[in-house]
Amino acid sequence: TAVKDTTNLTITRKPVFGKSILPNDSVCLGMPVQLNTSYSTSKQVGTGTIQNSGSSYPTPYGHYFGGAKHQFLYLASELTAAGIVAGNINGINFNVANLNTVVPLINYNISIATTTLSSLTTIQTAGFTSYFSSSSYAPVLGINTHTFITPYVWDGVSNIIIENCFNNNDIGPTGGNASVLQSSTAFSSSVYDYADSDPTICSSTTPNGNLSQRPNTYFIQPATITYSWSPAIELSATNIANPIANVSTTRTYTVEGTVGG
Repeated sequence: TAVKDTTNLTITRKPVFGKSILPNDSVCLGMPVQLNTSYSTSKQVGTGTIQNSGSSYPTPYGHYFGGAKHQFLYLASELTAAGIVAGNINGINFNVANLNTVVPLINYNISIATTTLSSLTTIQTAGFTSYFSSSSYAPVLGINTHTFITPYVWDGVSNIIIENCFNNNDIGPTGGNASVLQSSTAFSSSVYDYADSDPTICSSTTPNGNLSQRPNTYFIQPATITYSWSPAIELSATNIANPIANVSTTRTYTVEGTVGG
């Protein structure tokens, strides 16, 4: 006899669970079936579909000019809403939608600072620490992952600024700006400067522009998650992500996940 399954999922802090589903729309009584749940270590801030062009800004990757410096502001409330908690952040990702003939970026660097600012209209200079550096970084289509040299430890309450800069120190445009997926924000979230043949661009304090727009950013925050399924009846295990259920009657299972206590 086939019976319809039902899957209910409540997410109180995204994205703790990516999915919790039965693999089929119906199961046969006495037939083993796997329950699935998953946890994502990548927390996304911004889900927009805006794209910069091959000659427009902001973009974390570009060579329409020979060098560029960007700073992006993230509010603590945005980080928390994305499921990020106080503790180590091991890297960030940006999503490239179009390479636009971008060339490798020389002396590409990513730094982070905390701030009390809730809007970013000028380039900030204090408190930055470098977490990623590459003598030549070539963006790729899709997700670009920057694994930090050492984790950035977020305190859970501060706004942060992520700065990236490169300096090919030549005359553009020998390549274009890579188009990245971006979102509008309710505040000025990006400032940037760009220049040809300027070896001091990464020390710039005067922006060419600022926008209430920012690249969608994925924060990598690995964590240990503890699973607990109930009831334990007719389950292969109650403390794993993907137990096997072999039900003899209609039954509702509930799964809870605890991250970092």
